[in-house]
Amino acid sequence: NFINKFNKIIIKVTDGKYSNINILDDGEIFTKDNEKNKIVNIKSLSAGTIDQFNLAFRLTVLMNISKEKLPIILDEAFVNYDNTRLKNILKYFESISDERQIILFTSNDREKRIMDSGNIKYNFINMN
Repeated sequence: NFINKFNKIIIKVTDGKYSNINILDDGEIFTKDNEKNKIVNIKSLSAGTIDQFNLAFRLTVLMNISKEKLPIILDEAFVNYDNTRLKNILKYFESISDERQIILFTSNDREKRIMDSGNIKYNFINMN
């Protein structure tokens, strides 16, 4: 089920802060803020958290459109992520990297530093 997959990704990339996704017929998305123990509209969340929801939604769509394991290609996708959010998504990508190829393009070394410090496995190609 789409919502269950979306919810599983949100739980992982927010480190359990948000769960219980509910998408209304008008497209509004609500989630449970587990720290405050209340239901919130994602529009009320920070730009970084909304970016996490957007990425999780796109990943869920990707995982549902094809039985083939399509690659995930991202270019400068983490601009609004703080280091904690970035580490969570990179750990999530590592957890699915055996089943999908994940390609990240970035103009800085923040992702590399976080993967190094978090012992997250990756292959690095410098295009300078």
